[in-house]
Amino acid sequence: MPSIEDKWIRHLFGRAGFGATPAEILSANGKDYQAIVDSLLGAPVDQDLLPLDLEDKNKQGIAPLQAWWIHRMTDGVNPVLERMILFWHNHFTSAISKVGRPLLMEWQYDLFRKHALGNFRDLAKAVTRDPAMLIWLDGRSNVKKAPNENYAREFMELFSLGIGNYNETDVREAARAFTGLRLDQNYNATFVKSLHDDGTKTILGQTGNFDGDQFIDLVLSKPAALQFLARKFLVNFVIPNPSDQVVNKYAQLLKQLNFEIKPFLRAILTSNEFLSDSAYRSLIKSPVDYVVQLIRSVPSTVSDQDSAYTVKLLGQDLFNSPNVAGWPGGPAWLNATTMLGRFNFVERVVNQCDIAKLFPDNNIVDRALQLAGIPDASAETLNSFAAYSNLPSSNDKTRQQQHLKEVLHLAFSAPEALMK
Repeated sequence: MPSIEDKWIRHLFGRAGFGATPAEILSANGKDYQAIVDSLLGAPVDQDLLPLDLEDKNKQGIAPLQAWWIHRMTDGVNPVLERMILFWHNHFTSAISKVGRPLLMEWQYDLFRKHALGNFRDLAKAVTRDPAMLIWLDGRSNVKKAPNENYAREFMELFSLGIGNYNETDVREAARAFTGLRLDQNYNATFVKSLHDDGTKTILGQTGNFDGDQFIDLVLSKPAALQFLARKFLVNFVIPNPSDQVVNKYAQLLKQLNFEIKPFLRAILTSNEFLSDSAYRSLIKSPVDYVVQLIRSVPSTVSDQDSAYTVKLLGQDLFNSPNVAGWPGGPAWLNATTMLGRFNFVERVVNQCDIAKLFPDNNIVDRALQLAGIPDASAETLNSFAAYSNLPSSNDKTRQQQHLKEVLHLAFSAPEALMK
């Protein structure tokens, strides 16, 4: 695939990671697009950044872990991996509000990190035994004499098939298949054979002595599972409302790839659908998208704790999903309160950065738009910068710095800067 214009490099970095800095755009300029994609997908897995004291973290609640993850997103060497961990975090949801122990949320993060670009089948089976998930959806209390249906229901409805592709009998029978998983005193998942229902079950039209793993294999053999997961990827990485035809195309590809995520994501990122005008800036940035791109593009003294807390205030409380369905995303991210919150955070970052260093020449509007990732802003947006094209007198350094801050704030507040 030949080299590609900057517009699509920004598009790629914004969807596969958390936006591109001007330096990253310059580095990618003129390179083969497929090579850029492969470089992103093949980035090294960095070692722990800002290691945390687990005992201290449990005492302080989830906030240190949230700040730690924001740091990984902003300073880590593998943004695609962190993006995929965030994707799975909002797919196989759980929340500290019920799980109760930050350490278990970190274990779940590590599980997603291990399987993020691996095989979905392996991930689904691993999540079933995840301690946080066993608490979140009551799997640890699912026993032969009193099956708990929560995990079985949500696995089919929200994790694999979607509403309309199973019935209540399937839920009851699948719950029996998942019986027997418990947590020991150290919160490690264990299987207690005496608590497992090993009887015959009829699920999704098939009869057998299914256990949890066999049930997952059965579910993933259904066309609805392929379509469900393909649609989830397309909605998150390509376009808000993919057509059934496009969904079916990628469902077939997922089947051919046997649920291998990395080649599936590579196919999406290099597709005509992804590199289309209808996909470009069609998705609203989540609070994580907005905050992380800002602090990557505008280095400042704003702390990871402040950034993570801002993400929470804007509606994306990491490690604390609002419900089993996760964050709905899209237009739900934007309202009068969250818009004001975004712009207030821009002001804090701009006021705590080395503003003069960010503007090496007098092309201040162009530079501000580059930093915000919107050098191709609309004519209407450009008109709002008309009064900022020229710096005030060089004799007034304070006024000059304030002028640059206002330009940068305006760029990150533009309508295009809210999209990716």
